Amino acid sequence: MKQKMITYGIATCLTIALFTNCSKTNTPETIASVQQKIKGKWQVVRETSTFITPTTETNFSKDGDASHYYNFTADSALIISSPNFGNSKSAYKVTSPTQLNLGGTPMQIQTLTNSNCILYGQSASGGDGNYTTLTIELKK
Repeated sequence: MKQKMITYGIATCLTIALFTNCSKTNTPETIASVQQKIKGKWQVVRETSTFITPTTETNFSKDGDASHYYNFTADSALIISSPNFGNSKSAYKVTSPTQLNLGGTPMQIQTLTNSNCILYGQSASGGDGNYTTLTIELKK
């Protein structure tokens, strides 16, 4: 009887250790945490747009420079400074932990850390199967 109790006790301890010791807790992103991370001035690393038709794919990529940035403000304003187009201002809204709306354009948040952000969007062009993708790579 004593041997069974010891065996049972060891088995219980091992089971508890197995299920509590090896788990890694990842805190899921929330809209509030994404809003906090996205705020601030982000330097453009690269913007890549691709025009896709049923038969062709045309890429255009532009590296950023010191004057090219996206500034996400606390009051949901987005200020974009571009060497080709000057400054523009529109609104942004985080709609989910993985989605963001930039001036009416839905964008997927592919990467968001304290120092790197990659946004991806896609829009139809003309209703004939053509569409354009845009990837924006940013860094703080």
